[in-house]
Amino acid sequence: MSIYQDLHDDVFAILKNKLPSYLTYHSPAHTAHVIEMAEYICRQENIDGRELYLVKIAAFFMTSASSVRPTTTKRSVVKCVLKN
Repeated sequence: MSIYQDLHDDVFAILKNKLPSYLTYHSPAHTAHVIEMAEYICRQENIDGRELYLVKIAAFFMTSASSVRPTTTKRSVVKCVLKN
């Protein structure tokens, strides 16, 4: 199993099972949609390989990080992903 798949499974499990009821926007469905759209944009821009992998991870965390840890900002997530 890939690191991305492990990440996907873990984060979706958290979103499905531990997301507080008052946090409704960043749902599992919204997270899946954002990742799908990020992949679509990458295909349109001929982005693939490692760059696509990083975009998918950034999209994943941008939509889910504030749900898992509400004090996390999207900017801090993107900086972390791009730095590594």
